[in-house]
Amino acid sequence: MASPSKQQQQHKQPICHPKIAARWWSKDTVAIVTGANKGIGYALVKRFAELGLNVVLTARDESKGSKAVNNAAVCYNPMGENSIDHAETVINTNYYGSKLFTEAMLPFSRRSASTSRILNISSRLGTLDKLKNAKMKALLGDKETLSEERIDMAVNAFLRDVKEGRWKTQGWPEIWTDYSVSKLALNAYSQVLARRYEGVASVNCFCPGFTQTSMTDGKGNHSANDAAEMAATIALLPPETLTTGKFYTGSTIRGIFSKL
Repeated sequence: MASPSKQQQQHKQPICHPKIAARWWSKDTVAIVTGANKGIGYALVKRFAELGLNVVLTARDESKGSKAVNNAAVCYNPMGENSIDHAETVINTNYYGSKLFTEAMLPFSRRSASTSRILNISSRLGTLDKLKNAKMKALLGDKETLSEERIDMAVNAFLRDVKEGRWKTQGWPEIWTDYSVSKLALNAYSQVLARRYEGVASVNCFCPGFTQTSMTDGKGNHSANDAAEMAATIALLPPETLTTGKFYTGSTIRGIFSKL
């Protein structure tokens, strides 16, 4: 499906609730949720199942997964603190993990008769306006020249600055720095995929906001179920209103690199 016109992209668009939107999916429609053993991922699995989809639950922890859209993410910083002690693990999980999983699934997605949908759970912490490093901002800010190579260059530059103890002076995000950089990379990668597979796959990002999960020590403005409801709504948009290359926050659509 072709992406919306530039004029349409410049305006916020309302999102219909899956219960009242045209039911285009069936029990044969497969939804794969990563990081699905708890939090938003687990809530999303339950919501998709309630809506009648065939849901695949995946998790890094097999034991938790057996008890129990790319959602898997980690952050080792307690609320109000900032540390880069686990920067490489955070980058590998939140960016490279999502990227490798998506690339593994894309061949199967392209066999689908309908437009495949990829929804990456992201964060407003990972937008360009949080980046003060002018060189990196220029590297990632041009959507026409943005590429996986450029994203990897930025990620490697960050990890190098971390290793050399220069990350505080190099203009990287100031809040949850490693997590923010990982989500910045994921947002950029989503933009690359949206351009590459336009008309074949819909690729969007969604920021659920401050959600009550283990990552936030149970603090937040809404529950994981509320966030999952919003994510399901976006993932199940009717074909005629399906978008690509967008950053969703709540019930509005913004360009991935727009200020939020």
